[in-house]
Amino acid sequence: MKEMKKAITILGITLLIVSCNSDESKMKSGIKEYLDKNAKDPKSYEFVELKILDTVTVGEVNKRIVDDLTYDIENAKKEIVFQNKLITDYPSLPSTEQRIKIKESETQIAALIKELEASKKDFKDKNVVGYIANHKFRIKNGFGALDLSEMYVEFDKDFNFLEMDKSPNYDVIK
Repeated sequence: MKEMKKAITILGITLLIVSCNSDESKMKSGIKEYLDKNAKDPKSYEFVELKILDTVTVGEVNKRIVDDLTYDIENAKKEIVFQNKLITDYPSLPSTEQRIKIKESETQIAALIKELEASKKDFKDKNVVGYIANHKFRIKNGFGALDLSEMYVEFDKDFNFLEMDKSPNYDVIK
C-alpha cells in the first residue's frame, strides 16, 4: 500500500511538471508569434523570464465591470446636472438640445443599472478566465541596440496568448 501511494504521488508530480511545461511552452509560443508579427527586429528576440503574476477569476472581472459601470453612471448623472444648470442659468437660450442630452443620459443610466445588477451576482465566482504574466526579454530597439525589456502579457484560461501591453519606454514594436 505504501508503494502504491508513492507511485501515485510520483505520477501526480510528473503529470504536474509535464502540464506546467506544456503551458509555459504554449505561453512562450504565443509571445514569440506576437513578436514575430510586431517587433522591429523579431530575430533578435531572446527570452529571459516569464512569471505569472495574477490569476484572473470571473468574480474579479465582474468587480472591475461594476466599478467601471458605477463610474459611467456617476458621469451620466453629472451630465444631467450640468445640462439642467445650463437650462436654469440661461433661460433665454433654447433648451431643446439640453433636454435631449438629459433624456439620453437618463436612458444610459437605466441601461447601465441593468448591466450593473447582472454583474453583481457573480462576485464569488472563482472560475479562472485568464492569467497576467510579466515577461522579460532582450530585443533590438529601433537603433539596433539590444535592450532588456519587460512587458505584461495576458493569457486566457488555457494559456493562449491574448495581449501584450507596451511599457512606456518601449520602442521595439512597430
